[in-house]
Amino acid sequence: MKDKTKRILFIITLFIFVLSIFILLNDEDFYKYSKKTIEINEYVNGNVFIIAEIEDQLLEAVDNIESDMKLAYAEYIFYSDTKAEAKFYYSKPNENNNNKIVTLKLNVYEKILSSAIFEMGIVKRVALTYSGPLTNNKDIDIYDRYNEFIKGKGMLQDVSNLYYPIHITVTSDEIYIV
Repeated sequence: MKDKTKRILFIITLFIFVLSIFILLNDEDFYKYSKKTIEINEYVNGNVFIIAEIEDQLLEAVDNIESDMKLAYAEYIFYSDTKAEAKFYYSKPNENNNNKIVTLKLNVYEKILSSAIFEMGIVKRVALTYSGPLTNNKDIDIYDRYNEFIKGKGMLQDVSNLYYPIHITVTSDEIYIV
């Protein structure tokens, strides 16, 4: 009787184990995902506030990581009048429910392309806020938009240390300032 009970218990345990593995393999939360940070440390020529002037250099850096990427949107973050960074978001068309994204980080005032973050995974996990591609608004001077914004808010005297960062997002549809 004990042997029969042990066998039944073993079969039930094995069934639960196999069922658990099957469920885990089919759960999107456990699909393959990778994220890699790559140090670049390259000087950028041209006006970094006008995307069209630096676009070729950015694309060259992205092509060294993954080819056929398209610029989806850009974000400039101003922390003070001497500290700002820009992020350029590149994506690759969806392949079998998988996305690839490269985010380039640029130290604006030093004009140094510091790093890139490469992500690859399912659409549910790897997605951008704006899908792009960025075709319009590349010739707009973001620094002029920043100055207009702080002038309009009456902050022109004290931008050496902002209470909160100013975010300027450049998409094909519009330029958002928050």
